[in-house]
Amino acid sequence: MFDILLEVKIAILTAVIFYTILHGTRHPVIKNQPGINQIIIGFGLLLFSSLIDITDNFPTLNFVVLIGDTALQAFLEKAVGTTLGLLFISWGFRLWLPSIQELVNTRQLLNKLTIELDGRVQRRSIELEQSNDNLKIEVLERKKIEKRLKHQAFHDALTTLPNRSALIDFLEHEISNPENHDSVSALFFLDLDNFKHINDLLGHHVGDSVLKITAKRLNNLNPPPNTFIGRLGGDEFVLVMTNINTDLHVAKELVRTMAQQVIRTLDKPIYLSEHKLKASCSIGIKIFQNKKQGTVSDLLRQADIALYDIKGKTKGGFSIFHEDMQSLVMERVHLAREIYDALEKKQFYLHYQPQVSNDGQVFGLEALLRWEHPTRGTIGPDEFIPIAEEAGLIDKLGRYVLHHALSECSSFLANEVRETKLKIAVNISPSHFLQSDFVNQIKEIMDSFELENCHLVLEITESVVIQNIDDISDKMEQLHQLGVGISLDDFGTGYSSLRYIQRLPFDTLKIDRSFIRDINTNSNNAAIVDAILAMTASLGVNVIAEGVETREQQHFLEQRGCEHYQGYLFARPNFLHYCNLDITDCA
Repeated sequence: MFDILLEVKIAILTAVIFYTILHGTRHPVIKNQPGINQIIIGFGLLLFSSLIDITDNFPTLNFVVLIGDTALQAFLEKAVGTTLGLLFISWGFRLWLPSIQELVNTRQLLNKLTIELDGRVQRRSIELEQSNDNLKIEVLERKKIEKRLKHQAFHDALTTLPNRSALIDFLEHEISNPENHDSVSALFFLDLDNFKHINDLLGHHVGDSVLKITAKRLNNLNPPPNTFIGRLGGDEFVLVMTNINTDLHVAKELVRTMAQQVIRTLDKPIYLSEHKLKASCSIGIKIFQNKKQGTVSDLLRQADIALYDIKGKTKGGFSIFHEDMQSLVMERVHLAREIYDALEKKQFYLHYQPQVSNDGQVFGLEALLRWEHPTRGTIGPDEFIPIAEEAGLIDKLGRYVLHHALSECSSFLANEVRETKLKIAVNISPSHFLQSDFVNQIKEIMDSFELENCHLVLEITESVVIQNIDDISDKMEQLHQLGVGISLDDFGTGYSSLRYIQRLPFDTLKIDRSFIRDINTNSNNAAIVDAILAMTASLGVNVIAEGVETREQQHFLEQRGCEHYQGYLFARPNFLHYCNLDITDCA
């Protein structure tokens, strides 16, 4: 019984394999494999042999399957069937083996490629992850650069304050904002009064420090919220107060209070190394209501006009724009053009005021410039000199005065025989004196004339010598070698310091007329003059008192050792040929 079950199992297994292979041939890949037909035949013969083996145990089934009559014949039939089946299977597998080998190799290669591909994918994933990280860093860096460029586009590099572009954007937003429709705002233009002198004398590095300190002081004002503070360029700053008040009168009072606060703040001394500097400011203000305001360019222009107005009047003050200023500014612009034309047409001329010693002798003349205007008559220097400075014509005026003073005086004294040369004093602007070729300019002008009886004296103000003492001293020594005297004009009104007198080779010091005017009634002025005369006497520096108009003033000065004077008491400025250099004959 066990043998029968075993034979049945073998037959069933063979049948399943035969069916599986036969059914597999329906697939083109299996069907086209070499040796597949032999394998099918082989398994078919094995199945046939298994059936014969089963029927051998059931004689009644002999009619179904051909089987030998004897056991030997049956054995031979099964053996032949089995052998042929195995031979066919072996033959088929032998034919199929290369394909199987190729398939195995392909599978191995595929596994290898899969592993390599996985490695590449992993490496590529790492690279992509790194690239993604680098891209994120690059994007962040680009955003930082864009932010920095945007900041640079709208901020001043030196002070980090917002610049003109930022101001325009701010004003456009404020004007267009409906919430500010009924509010009053104010635009302040600030200009540092002494910055040019500081920058020229100390250099740009000190000037930059002054600008930084100014910016810091403005930021420390603690202005109302939404106040704009910026720098327009150079020494010009800007402040915008917005939403001050809906009442125009109240707003104006708050604006004036802020202007006074700014002036007080910026008027404080600035200490840099050994230098004590003062960079006061002038302010032009435009007050406006958003609902009535025109364009931003109108605001800027009107605030600038107000600044121009105050700088033409005084330093360290403020001016609020009104419509009449437009015509006044145009007059000043027109006057600047006329100054240029006047130089070309030689409409400027010189008056001379004698400088007198205690014995009544005239030892010098100060050349004073006048303008004979074709329609307005004579114009004094107090009116046209500030405009010439603003228009950049002051240096040209200085050369004009030097040339004409030496020309007139050398001609006037050509036939005289003098024991001492007559001093010819000419005022020199700071910007002119600080030019790098100033000494050469003086030499060229002096070489143009015979100066046997004339001694040129250059009068400079204290603003020239407040800094860069070594450079100024070298230039003064070069001028002395040319035979030029140096006089310190208006002493005591600006940056007076004993160290200037000690270190710089001045020939003469002139006490400003503001101290002389009230010398007999103002104890403070009298004390200052006392101190100046005592100091200069100990240093051996000559002194000229300016603006002496009364005998009492002369007597006060004479008692304290002053020996030289200039003023209306002795002579008024006049044409050179009206003065015979005898104080009793001067007109």
